[in-house]
Amino acid sequence: MAATPPTLTRRRLNRALLARQDLLARVDRPVPDQVAHLVGLQAQEPLDPYTGLWSRLVGFDPDDLGRRLEDRTLARLVTWRGTVHLHTADDALLARALVRDLMRRRISPGNMFGRAVAGLDLDAILADVWSWIGEAPRTGAEVRTRVADAGSPDLDRLVDVIKYALPTVQVPPRGVWGKTGPARWAPLDQWLGRPLAEVGPADEDAVILRYLAAFGPASTADIATWSGWTGVQARLDRLADRLVTYRHEETGRVLVDLPDAPLPDADVPAPVRFLPEFDNVVLGHTDRSRIVPPDLGSNHVLGLDPRPRVVLVDGMVAGLWRIVRDGGRARLVLRPMRPWTRAQTAEATHEGAALLALHAPDAEGDVEVVPG
Repeated sequence: MAATPPTLTRRRLNRALLARQDLLARVDRPVPDQVAHLVGLQAQEPLDPYTGLWSRLVGFDPDDLGRRLEDRTLARLVTWRGTVHLHTADDALLARALVRDLMRRRISPGNMFGRAVAGLDLDAILADVWSWIGEAPRTGAEVRTRVADAGSPDLDRLVDVIKYALPTVQVPPRGVWGKTGPARWAPLDQWLGRPLAEVGPADEDAVILRYLAAFGPASTADIATWSGWTGVQARLDRLADRLVTYRHEETGRVLVDLPDAPLPDADVPAPVRFLPEFDNVVLGHTDRSRIVPPDLGSNHVLGLDPRPRVVLVDGMVAGLWRIVRDGGRARLVLRPMRPWTRAQTAEATHEGAALLALHAPDAEGDVEVVPG
């Protein structure tokens, strides 16, 4: 008879997640190494990775990240879950190849993307756009004009299909600290000077192990949620002899993990940390209760702010933050979603002031705590 897996509480899972995400203590690590450790950072909001890395790295320099985008050490492109992520160049070529099936599934006869291309010669459209963007990076609006005569009933969705189907990258200055520019797309292989990776089961296995190193312990559904993959259980079956198993104490769900990954005690202190609007530490599991309190829940958070930037207090989502600018002044507004102690308020105010200095270094700034 197989041994019963040991159980883990939500709080123990929380501390494991924070430790692996470098949110228990900032680490002294080069930006590309941190981006690789996290297997990419969600980045459809171009400046989100700056806040995410600032909360994780000692002495984070935003200009360093910006330079890495310009010198093509890092790249922003559509990968996991069909969303824009910041990756190292190596991971960009790998991850994009690993989501080919996900991109195909996005285009189904029964959804809005499938209806937008019904009856069209999609292969010919993709070939034309691919050749054209190879001449110069193009915006979504330019692509829309290019395909305006294709006969699609929904040109905006057709443009989305093109972005999903073609392995492209968003080029600078989009996403570069202190610079602005529209989202312009170029061929990924051309931009990085290398072809997409040739991938197989070993590459899938390696990515799952990296996910667990940064997000584990996790369930099959968690891995599917993070990646957008189907058939995750078959992949885990291949890795069975390299993994250990736990059981969630409250839900009973089976969780897998690396045998030597950090698993701190539940009572390890967790500092206040600020997260951007989209951060995979919150989005990277089906069961988010390890970081979003069950009595709050994602729907409650979204009801307070449809695009929430959250504050972690004692390791859990416990407040919202936003920066309000008025001429030469800037305020970071904190909104607790549950009562904070005086010490927690003081810590959040101190950490918030440091974050405000990152985002508005030339402004007169202060931190304001408003009622939840």
